Amino acid sequence: MQTGERQTARLRLKYLESVLKKDINFFDNEARDANIIFHISSDAILVQDAIGDKTGHAMRYLSQFIAGFGIGFTSVWQLTLLTLAVVPFIAIAGGAYTTIMSTLSEKGEAAYAEAGKVAEEVISQVRTVYSFVGEEKAVGSYSKSLDKALKLGKKSGFAKGIGVGFTYGLLFCAWALLLCALGQAAPNLGSIAKGRAAAANIMNMIASVSDSSKRLDEGTVLPQVAGKIDFLNAGKTVAVVGPSGSGKSTIISLIQRFYDPTS
Repeated sequence: MQTGERQTARLRLKYLESVLKKDINFFDNEARDANIIFHISSDAILVQDAIGDKTGHAMRYLSQFIAGFGIGFTSVWQLTLLTLAVVPFIAIAGGAYTTIMSTLSEKGEAAYAEAGKVAEEVISQVRTVYSFVGEEKAVGSYSKSLDKALKLGKKSGFAKGIGVGFTYGLLFCAWALLLCALGQAAPNLGSIAKGRAAAANIMNMIASVSDSSKRLDEGTVLPQVAGKIDFLNAGKTVAVVGPSGSGKSTIISLIQRFYDPTS
């Protein structure tokens, strides 16, 4: 538990540091505020669950499984060899279950993030929605975005039911053959798969390269700073006039160094 809390806190900190080092182009073209918040909150919880007690339980039961077979081979190797007949089926079922759940979990997170983006846009612009009597359309858009998540949730539930049911069916059949310890590790594999899918989103953000202009630990260090500021033409007003798309907002963004000129 302590390891999971500590590692999750580090992941959240690294993720936020990476986001804050991005330039404005990232937020204009690639990032979605709802997705960023979703990854740092929900995905981090899944990672914490995976690397916390779930991993410990999985290691415990797998260790019991290996130690049990070691003791069994030294005691009655004929009976122990007979119990190995069920192991390939459990391995195949567990591998397929982990792969399918990891894929569906990643797609489900993306679908819910998209639905959250729709809800956030509607709530943040609720006055505009009311002005154009767009409540029903907003509800329809949100409902449509949830349909994909609902379908993925049904598939995930069906896959989980088949995977867990098949795995436990084999375990009950092999209960008398000393495979209980291995079967108790199987339910934790689902949480580990979700944690892997969630960690991929966080690690991709941390590993992405940031614009050098946003790195606060680099740049020119001034030998002396007087702290004196002179205001030229104080009280004067400068107007930038031009048609739409002529670059008025771009000039202000360049002055504030939101963007760097390339030519």
